[in-house]
Amino acid sequence: MEHLYFLLGLAAIVLLAFLLSLRRSLSKRFRFPYLADRTLFTPAQRAFQAVLEQAVGKTYRVYGRVRVADIIDVRPRMPRRDRERAYERLGEHCFDFVVCRPDTSAIACAINLVPRSRLRKSLPRDRLDRICAAAQLPFVRFRESDHYVLPDVQERIAAAMQLRVTDAKHDEIPFDEAADALHQLSGEIRETDREPRLQSRRAPLSLHKPASATVQDRDGIDEGPVFKFDGELDDR
Repeated sequence: MEHLYFLLGLAAIVLLAFLLSLRRSLSKRFRFPYLADRTLFTPAQRAFQAVLEQAVGKTYRVYGRVRVADIIDVRPRMPRRDRERAYERLGEHCFDFVVCRPDTSAIACAINLVPRSRLRKSLPRDRLDRICAAAQLPFVRFRESDHYVLPDVQERIAAAMQLRVTDAKHDEIPFDEAADALHQLSGEIRETDREPRLQSRRAPLSLHKPASATVQDRDGIDEGPVFKFDGELDDR
């Protein structure tokens, strides 16, 4: 009898251990696989952020870790499949910094840091460069460094912003030209609309008008010779 109680107690312990193990495994399986970052920026990004804020001054405000899809959209009227692919390409990228106007939050420039490399001196270019060029968004890359030259950072950012302003001016129509074009177009529309009315008010041409009749008040028009017939025409 004592052996029976011992076996029952042992079975209960094993069952309890199994249930606890199963609970832990299920809790890990259905737990959300997320972890929070300790800081927003990496040490290299924090170092460059201080230089960037000095470079843009109080005229602009610097935001960090902005998804490309949050500030670049896809053109409308595209096939659904192409539109989905375009959104997928945007979701792959992120901007390290975005420079905006503090009063209107207008986006002036996007900036990414490039990891240090001893093998490659030139800054890399990838699909993100082509995306920004198509969207006409100024985009600048800086390589991570222990020492940044403030005038160089200001010059490169200003050059990128100036390029966007130049492209915008080329795309825009000057106000004077636009006003003249609209005025001319409205005049042509009025003339076109009035022409059918004038034609409807004109007197219809008479088919029985004599051949010798002349048009009044039309100087400088050669009416040509006038033919008269005294007798009847010969039908032969």
